[in-house]
Amino acid sequence: MIKIVKRSDIGSILLKRKDSYGDIDKTVRRIVDDVRRYGDRALLKYRRLYDRIGTQGMIIDKGRINRAVKGIDIRTKQAFELAISRVTAFHELEKKHITSWNIRESGDIYYGEIFTPVERVGLYVPGGGAAYPSSVIMNAVPAVIAGVREIYLATPMPNDYVLAAAGMLGMNKVYSMGGAHAIAALAYGTCSVEKVDKIAGPGNRYVTLAKRLVYGDVGIDMVAGPSEVVVVADGSVNPSYVAADLMAQAEHDEHAMSVLISLDRAYVGRVDKSMQVLLGYMSRKDTIKKSLKKNGFAVIARDMEHAMDMANIIAPEHLELAVESPRAYLYHVRHAGAVFLGPYTPEVLGDYVAGPDHVLPTTGSARFSSGLGVYDFMKRTTVLEVGQNGFAKLAPHAEQFGKVEGLDAHVQAASIRMKND
Repeated sequence: MIKIVKRSDIGSILLKRKDSYGDIDKTVRRIVDDVRRYGDRALLKYRRLYDRIGTQGMIIDKGRINRAVKGIDIRTKQAFELAISRVTAFHELEKKHITSWNIRESGDIYYGEIFTPVERVGLYVPGGGAAYPSSVIMNAVPAVIAGVREIYLATPMPNDYVLAAAGMLGMNKVYSMGGAHAIAALAYGTCSVEKVDKIAGPGNRYVTLAKRLVYGDVGIDMVAGPSEVVVVADGSVNPSYVAADLMAQAEHDEHAMSVLISLDRAYVGRVDKSMQVLLGYMSRKDTIKKSLKKNGFAVIARDMEHAMDMANIIAPEHLELAVESPRAYLYHVRHAGAVFLGPYTPEVLGDYVAGPDHVLPTTGSARFSSGLGVYDFMKRTTVLEVGQNGFAKLAPHAEQFGKVEGLDAHVQAASIRMKND
């Protein structure tokens, strides 16, 4: 089920996963522009076309949300409550490290930084054919902890699980809309939809491209691609554990990537055999097979140093170290969205209940970006105060910069104060 490739093949495999969006660029640009210009009229048109629902029920009634919270079964509610509590605890600890600070130099120069939350946030959660209450939790909790005052959720045809999660987290409004038109509505506002300052949350190619297009008018969390996992295995972990983790990633969709980096070709064979056995129990076996055929592969490493080198080349969203003494290799990780250590830390725990956020950089973007956190919903503002003595110390040098750069007004802004002292 999973093919073995050479290290030299990795670059071309990763390059093929980069999405140019050329086939949908014109369509998404038209949708975004129409919603920006015509508001609800365009939004309702695209909602009927793509969400396949009529003009009613754009804003989900609070009563329906409350009924969803009350109506979910006890085991599901307990799972939601556990996830919310653990993700909240993680992000509360994260926020403790985000502190305003200031310092006063000798003389009268004072500077520092203050952190303030984004005021309005729009969260996007995929829907329609699937339900992702975990994405509601993972996107909303860090925004709540950051102190965002208004949080709006957009999702196409939300089911009761998604609505229950939204209700338990106190969303201000839930909009029944999806796709590029939902992103445009959140970015520019309509009569029915509140304009937000930042948009977060994963989606399909239309959603991802729309987020790219509205960036600059609003903030976005990241440009996310298909999900991915890399498992580095030294042969010490039960191969059926590794097989299950690779398949768990593959069942997302046929574009998901599952990679095994092994020290032993025979171990890859044992993992492959386990996958074939487990496949018979999977309801999404067709998706798993397509994903593994298209994007799944294994690589044989000479040793652990070589294995970690290849993992860093991929810079995966999820990196599992299925090895003895995994902490010994943690600091060999240079590029990964999240790291999972040892045989009993499967990525599925991170998806749902462990605590760290599951919204993570994909398609190599872990080389320069991080997973979603409280930081993403806060703004950093620098503060400066300079007294007369400090001004006398700094102004001549600022004036000189102005002269070098040919900016006479800058020179005057410094010199006029020196002349009037």
